[in-house]
Amino acid sequence: MQREEKAWAEIKVGIAYEGWEPLAEARGGYALVRKRIYVHAVEHLSFWEGASLAWSHHWDLSRIRQIILGGDGAGWIQKGTAHFAASIWRLDGFHLARACRRAVGRDSGRLLFQAIRGGGWAEAAQLWQEAPKRKKPRARRAQRWVESYLLQRQGADWRIERGEESVTLRGLGGMEGNNAHFIAQRMKGKGRSWSLRGAWHMAKVRELVQNRAFHTWYRTPNPPPASPEEHMLKSTRRKPRDTASWLRVQVPILHSADSQQDWVRNLRRHINGYLLN
Repeated sequence: MQREEKAWAEIKVGIAYEGWEPLAEARGGYALVRKRIYVHAVEHLSFWEGASLAWSHHWDLSRIRQIILGGDGAGWIQKGTAHFAASIWRLDGFHLARACRRAVGRDSGRLLFQAIRGGGWAEAAQLWQEAPKRKKPRARRAQRWVESYLLQRQGADWRIERGEESVTLRGLGGMEGNNAHFIAQRMKGKGRSWSLRGAWHMAKVRELVQNRAFHTWYRTPNPPPASPEEHMLKSTRRKPRDTASWLRVQVPILHSADSQQDWVRNLRRHINGYLLN
């Protein structure tokens, strides 16, 4: 931070998408479908309240049958399952692989990661017992972290645990690369420092650019003044009347942070009738 009472501030990033589609020009490559970025840089609103509110403008979250939520072991990420119906949380593969490598070394860590990711808990437990443990403080922290997930049997690929056999389903990938491209390289790289207000504003600008929505916010230059003939033509032209505006009613609660609660979903069903049945 720069000229602030505290030395640092946290900016959180979330990505939502519908699935995957193969890239024609890249063999074995895939692109995310309808990818949306959300950057959270406020203190008076929780991340998941802001994310669900932003994404509700693009998806009807109450009608999605399955949401797979990926992230590292941070508690605030796992709390996202409380905001979305039919959602489950799965551990990010990058953080699990790094912890296994730090805990027991590169070769043993690779085997341990593959066993956990594949749901082979008996094999993973045996590898954990036989692998030599490192003594450095960072290794000890990683050992405690991996051991806790072994005891809870967490960390397997979500497709294996849910019995999804379709070849079109992909892993969730890692969030670290996205975080670096969208925020970290722009905000933290090359020794940059920020005021709190400037950092928040730049983060939201980055979100608009990535979502290709920046054009909805900036103002176009003022048009040149109209000639007297054009002014007379515009003044005599009759404006069309909106005869249906009295029929349109807005219900803000349907798009708020409480849109996933049962009573709101029931209200949506009553409003939309057979369309949701």
